[in-house]
Amino acid sequence: MCAGPAFWAYLGDAKHPYSVYDFTHRRTRDGPMRFLENYSGYLHADAYTGYDAMFLDVGSGVIEVACWSHARRKFFDAVQGYPREAHQVLEWIWQLSDLEDRARELSVEARRALRFAESNPVLDKIEAYLAELARDVLPKSHLAKAVTYARNQWEALRRDTQDGRLTMDNNVSERTLRHQAVGRKNGLFLGSEAAGPRAAVLYTVLAGAKRHRIDPWAYVHDLLLRLHADDTRLEENASRPLGGRTSPSDPHASVGRIPRPSGTYSPTSCPSPCMSEVISPLPRSRRQPAPNHTDRTCAY
Repeated sequence: MCAGPAFWAYLGDAKHPYSVYDFTHRRTRDGPMRFLENYSGYLHADAYTGYDAMFLDVGSGVIEVACWSHARRKFFDAVQGYPREAHQVLEWIWQLSDLEDRARELSVEARRALRFAESNPVLDKIEAYLAELARDVLPKSHLAKAVTYARNQWEALRRDTQDGRLTMDNNVSERTLRHQAVGRKNGLFLGSEAAGPRAAVLYTVLAGAKRHRIDPWAYVHDLLLRLHADDTRLEENASRPLGGRTSPSDPHASVGRIPRPSGTYSPTSCPSPCMSEVISPLPRSRRQPAPNHTDRTCAY
């Protein structure tokens, strides 16, 4: 995995409805550690080891929330070698996803109660079965890797049963990062190191417009005209959410972070980090493995 330059996407929750891109010259833990320095609350991400220092530091107040899409993909990879065992785990994951479909429109407390009553029994089955598989499968097989991944993340994979704001995956942050990945593939080069932070700012502006259902071209066009005219209301408008959306029913709410406030948060990096708290279940096409973004992280 490359350790070159990287973009990171950070999504806030309904109370902090921001989508922010950050650029670092190296894909290391220093990037998210710096960005999240004053953050406390839930952090929804994949198993990127760069976050471990925050999770292991009790005083940081950062609570790990893992992603079932990443775990599920590893069991898809194991289907060819261990079809019966892998499909059994996948079936339970699909049951969890179906439950999320039902929970999506519920209140935060009702969603937590539903998960507590119906998700926990399924999770208990998965946990017991993973322990059984860990004793029997070949240690270098794809299934062994999937089992190890899930067991290492197990406490964080069950975290969404404790808080109705949380979700079982961070797909929204992955999709947010994909916008930047497509642009990087088309552009190939940023031009210079100084261009990285500027690109992150531009991606942030566009991501904010998209998140609030605003036409990005019209928004940027209007913003540039106001900047050129030295509009005195810009600072006032900047203090309010885009599109005036203040309701917690934000369709892209990712339980997350942003400025300093504690709560839930989700980061994603061009590399592999995906931290985004969204109240959305696995995609409808959940019988297909989730796309792997780890290879897009640091290539220009």
